Amino acid sequence: MTDLATRVLATLQKRRDVTAAPAARRYLCELLKCKDRPLRKAIEDLRAEGYPIIAHPKGGYYYSARPEDIRLLYDQCRARLVAHARTMKAFRGRVPLLPDEGQEVLDLLGETDEGGE
Repeated sequence: MTDLATRVLATLQKRRDVTAAPAARRYLCELLKCKDRPLRKAIEDLRAEGYPIIAHPKGGYYYSARPEDIRLLYDQCRARLVAHARTMKAFRGRVPLLPDEGQEVLDLLGETDEGGE
């Protein structure tokens, strides 16, 4: 975990479940003395490690272990995945190097064995 990710996590855990007043990105950047992109990367990395950093629908972030908040995060991630899958599908046929072999199974979580099964 990077130093910035550690500081982001500590800051958000202090504000645990503050859904009424999530920490705005601008506030976090000023507090942690970082730019926006590294902050978003740190949050992305924390989420990839399983930390429930929730993006509030009206803006800002907060840390929460409540099932309904984790479900919100899951739904947000799933929506992005579906949007990216649609984009990939749109590229098929426009880029001659991409084969059109029917339904494609993406092993996003590394759960299939080497044989592709």
